[in-house]
Amino acid sequence: IVATASFDTTAAIWDWQNGALIQSFKGHTGADYYLERDLLATGSSDKTVKLWKISSGTLMDTLHHKEWILEVKLEKSPTDSIQFKKEDLLLFAQTRHTLSISVINDWRCGKLTSRIITLCDNDQFFPVMQFNGEVVACAANSGLYFCNISSLCCIRLIPSSGDKQLVAFGSAFTVVMFKKYNENELRIIETKTGVERAAISLNGYCRIIEPCQLNWLNDVSVLPINNEPLFVISLSTAQRLEFIITIVHWNDIKEKFECSPI
Repeated sequence: IVATASFDTTAAIWDWQNGALIQSFKGHTGADYYLERDLLATGSSDKTVKLWKISSGTLMDTLHHKEWILEVKLEKSPTDSIQFKKEDLLLFAQTRHTLSISVINDWRCGKLTSRIITLCDNDQFFPVMQFNGEVVACAANSGLYFCNISSLCCIRLIPSSGDKQLVAFGSAFTVVMFKKYNENELRIIETKTGVERAAISLNGYCRIIEPCQLNWLNDVSVLPINNEPLFVISLSTAQRLEFIITIVHWNDIKEKFECSPI
């Protein structure tokens, strides 16, 4: 199946083979942004996160926030902690200034168990947060934040200013797209130290970027050997009417990549 969210304030589930609409979900008063997994979670500009039962289209619960929802994720807790039990279903919600976690029990949201990060008024998060089973990472105007869900603490902040998108992260490397008007820079940095290892300038406005492989992000010993594709990027021109698909290969960054023990 394929899940979509639309600015007509609806979410939908489709059969990807024949294009048939399987289920439609209506209830937000603003645009829906993100959908995750079998239990459908939607976030909206109406400042709510809603949980839906896919098979029936039934609205199961609504969680209220004070700002627009930028992104939601549903993930199982990998370990026991003070707040969570192993295999608990966790709902991550990101607004412009907060990152929070709720526990979902019996298809319903529990209380808001923790607000991991609250940014100051002159700072803001950017859409796209990622979770590797232990750490949730996200990008803000002030830098890159890495938070351990067991301790519910921010364990690392890599300072950096400006508009950016977190592409992927691992224990060894983190990949970030820094965005400016009609110009982008893809940077690979050390996760532990924040030291930049390589950077590639790209002309055009970055729309979508998808990593092709991620194993090298966790282990410096498995860096690509051949000219393997690393990222697929969709760029639009200044007129925003034409789109260019760019593939970044290992050879594009190999000479710039100063590989030293981490």
